[in-house]
Amino acid sequence: MPPLTAPLKLTAMVLGTTPLVTLAWAWETGQLGFMASETLIHWLGKLGLGALLLTLTLSPLSQLTGSRLPLTLRRQAGLWTFAYLTLHALAWSFLDMGGDAALIRSELAEQHHLQLGLLCLTLLVPLVATSFRRAREWMGLLPWLRLHRLVYAAAIGGVFHQAMVQKVIEWPTYLSATVLSGLLGQRLIRALLNRLTRES
Repeated sequence: MPPLTAPLKLTAMVLGTTPLVTLAWAWETGQLGFMASETLIHWLGKLGLGALLLTLTLSPLSQLTGSRLPLTLRRQAGLWTFAYLTLHALAWSFLDMGGDAALIRSELAEQHHLQLGLLCLTLLVPLVATSFRRAREWMGLLPWLRLHRLVYAAAIGGVFHQAMVQKVIEWPTYLSATVLSGLLGQRLIRALLNRLTRES
């Protein structure tokens, strides 16, 4: 294990925890404004989508730098993504919907952005469940890699979900869409280059 791995993982843990602590403090001290529940829900969603996009940048960053250190953070970043998005969904269910199962089902049936958000969260469940090394060894590398491509579908859906929530598209959504477009473009170019190399 490279000597920087442990402190890097510790730093990532602190960075992942800090927004949660900050939001909890702001909630308890009434600093989230008049619509505190809505603000909390939106922030958890933004943080979850940001963590998801960060997770996707780690592989290109590793390729660009020639270092495997970014890859050591990929699983932790993915778990933070799932944690924030799960809290986002729970906050909506209990703070906005009051935990009323009938009301939740009714809203999900009528609101397309909620259906899309739930689908994206569901797509992440098998990725989290198979994020362990033993799962990768049990499945085999190729099937594991194919399964984990679902993360791109979740990211695309997440950006659309973010846009659909807003009456007027705001700059965080433009930023998310730009970052995701760059990541998808990089992946496509790399796949084409690999194919040309194999055929030559």
